Amino acid sequence: KAAGFTAVVNTHHRCTGGTYAATLPLGVTTPGQTISIKNISATLVTVTCSGGDLIDGSSATLPLVAGECALIVGHTTGWDLI
Repeated sequence: KAAGFTAVVNTHHRCTGGTYAATLPLGVTTPGQTISIKNISATLVTVTCSGGDLIDGSSATLPLVAGECALIVGHTTGWDLI
């Protein structure tokens, strides 16, 4: 992946060898669809919502440290972390 990328639904994104910024599409356009992101880098991956979306209704960003992963599903007002 490039250092800054837009996450694609129904896709697993592997982040290696650098600091990454992943932007989620609007949840309302992707209800029920998933995105997975894995940080196999030694640095931070920051997942950021588009528009006014939130992850789990509380935050517009989700930091993933080395070794962490996230599986998220879109809904009409944002994203849920599974």
